[in-house]
Amino acid sequence: MDFFKNNPYICCSMRQKVILLAALLLLALPVHAQWVVGGSFSFRTSASNKTNDIVFRPDVSYSFGKVCVGAALTVDCYNFYQDHRTDWSLGITPYVQYYIWSSGVLSFFLEGGIPYYRTINPDNSSHRFAPYVSPGLEISITYHWSVIGYLGRLEYDTQFKTFQFSAEMDSFGVGVYYSF
Repeated sequence: MDFFKNNPYICCSMRQKVILLAALLLLALPVHAQWVVGGSFSFRTSASNKTNDIVFRPDVSYSFGKVCVGAALTVDCYNFYQDHRTDWSLGITPYVQYYIWSSGVLSFFLEGGIPYYRTINPDNSSHRFAPYVSPGLEISITYHWSVIGYLGRLEYDTQFKTFQFSAEMDSFGVGVYYSF
């Protein structure tokens, strides 16, 4: 223990330790990190909530290695087909994608996020969270351009207090993205 206390090369202040740790973390980041911008369109239907949900989602993300971290703005048209009512919502969705398998042009990933929606109808003002996990497939068309498809989703809707799972064509999304 006295070796660490008396050695000027090992002993340092807390501030120096934090700076050293931050420098080591920056060096550990992969060299091929890149920004990605794009957007997607998705459609979901829920028999338990008696709703159809159409979402337009422009987003920006930062990709490094097998992990991609991003945020998306969401415009959501939520149709209650039993009540013949439609709610429009605006939201923000922080998300993380983890690439499980890649083979040149084709990649498979899982995406998880926590969207927050705020209804913008004049007669109905509400908000909801809908944490989700969704599998996706990415096809790289060129070095910069790719197409992403989502099929299926597991989410918890705080408005209805229900879990929803879909792995069929009633829950799909498609998007186009550009990598810098």
